[in-house]
Amino acid sequence: LPRFPSPPVRHGLMGRVLGHLAEVRDIANASKKKFYIGIYLKKKEWYQVTGSKTIELSMLGKPVILCSDPNVYKEVLGPKQDSFTNSVPFKVIFGYFFPTSMIVVDGDQWQRIRKVVQRAMAKRSLDPVVPIMCESADTFLNQPKVNEAQTAGMMNKITFDGFHRVMYGWDPKSILDSPDSLKILQACNRVANAVGKRSIAPIPWLWKIPT
Repeated sequence: LPRFPSPPVRHGLMGRVLGHLAEVRDIANASKKKFYIGIYLKKKEWYQVTGSKTIELSMLGKPVILCSDPNVYKEVLGPKQDSFTNSVPFKVIFGYFFPTSMIVVDGDQWQRIRKVVQRAMAKRSLDPVVPIMCESADTFLNQPKVNEAQTAGMMNKITFDGFHRVMYGWDPKSILDSPDSLKILQACNRVANAVGKRSIAPIPWLWKIPT
């Protein structure tokens, strides 16, 4: 398999053991943010250091690919879609939280869920997605004193608000810290954070070890 450019791992014992995860953990802890925010804040530097839009990281010895090249996504989601599938470890991790998800199940059950999803998507137009996300971004950026860490959180809220506005016709207004939706968003973030950490160490007993 081809190897992608990899940014240098910091020196020291933690770097040798955790790989790039050590830097992500330090950033997340310093900014009191979640794991995925640490990756968001670090990946721009990694892309610049390697000069590549596709990079390979080492997370606890496990290779992880990050990509910001739209052409790659077009291939994966388009003509080469059948060449990609969810890995067994990911199904185990995701299935812990959503055991009946289309991502996890197989066979006849998968076919039934897929038909339901297709019908739901057929009734929704995705055309409003970009205007809705731009509107949310403008709302956020018009607030005073926006810093880099807040911008990372902004993308999280924009995605949350945009999904619900398009699929359910409900505006959570999490971008404005609406109390009606923040608890739901926080619960979603806890699951996303757990899935991210467990993806790096997918052996179940390792999930209990703090990183």
